[in-house]
Amino acid sequence: MKRWTFAADLHGDKQDQQAVRAFGKFVDSYKPDIRIFGGDLWDFRAWRKGADDNERRERVRADFDAGMDFLRWYKPHYITLGNHDVRLWDQLENSGPLADFAEGLIGEFNTLTRKLKTRVLPFDKRNGVLRLGKMKFAHGFFNGINSARQMAQAFGSIMFGHGHAIDVASSPSDDRRAARMVGCLCQLDFRYNRAHVAALRQAHGWGYGILFDNGDFHASQAELIHGRAVVADGFRIVAA
Repeated sequence: MKRWTFAADLHGDKQDQQAVRAFGKFVDSYKPDIRIFGGDLWDFRAWRKGADDNERRERVRADFDAGMDFLRWYKPHYITLGNHDVRLWDQLENSGPLADFAEGLIGEFNTLTRKLKTRVLPFDKRNGVLRLGKMKFAHGFFNGINSARQMAQAFGSIMFGHGHAIDVASSPSDDRRAARMVGCLCQLDFRYNRAHVAALRQAHGWGYGILFDNGDFHASQAELIHGRAVVADGFRIVAA
């Protein structure tokens, strides 16, 4: 039996310091055997499609360094890249100094993940889904209030981020099909979503659980409520 943790959506220099501290304290006490990060390590808002003039003028180095500092601390065994992360790789399609700059950042990331022995999965609906036993993990590929249900239908039992909310949904099947969106470690309010009422469902949190030797699993949810992390005190297995 192994313990695991899953967090997502740090968004680099847009991280929520209180949420990150709480997650850090939890990881230190829970001592997971498997540490997973579910993508959007960085924000890269300057490269966002539809970015306004202010965003396009922002420098990305502080954002990049904040994500790298988190990796050095968390030392994940697995990363499933997110849609914000791949903005960095997208810059390689350009020519000139911007592509050279992006190539340098990618080199720093690759050097660190090799040192940490971290397996990095792409942001991809086929190749970007991590499978551990009967449980799956990914960044997430749907938006909106039905995203957990859609993830359950598409992938079965899976833990994911992307939507920054805490949600769970199951789908009818002869095997377990329950998808859980775990919340985020980033700030809840951004300039671009200030009028998006749907963003009010967002919350800070992360997932954790146990993976049995036969591939079975148990998944739990941590949530920040008024600055305090609410988690289960421990697992107790009772024979049926």
